[in-house]
Amino acid sequence: MFRCIPIFKGCNRQVEYVDKRHCSLPSVPEDILRYSRSLEELLLDANHIRDLPKNFFRLQRLRKLGLSDNEIRRLPPDIQNFENLVEFDISRNDFGI
Repeated sequence: MFRCIPIFKGCNRQVEYVDKRHCSLPSVPEDILRYSRSLEELLLDANHIRDLPKNFFRLQRLRKLGLSDNEIRRLPPDIQNFENLVEFDISRNDFGI
């Protein structure tokens, strides 16, 4: 069985891809934010994330973002800061209609 492994804290290289799907995360891991200048693909699908923190929108180079199957109820206006985003999956969340 696969286990969720934390991002190596001593890593100085440019991280472009992070896959934290199915990790039972209650929130966006703060260690991801340290790669705000290099991260292009972030997969956080199938967790228990409810809110997106303000500093989450500093991920300047993000091109692909997977947030499907979480518990997100609303998207903050800061979502428009993701100018490079070309693929964005927010399906299967708790958005009220």
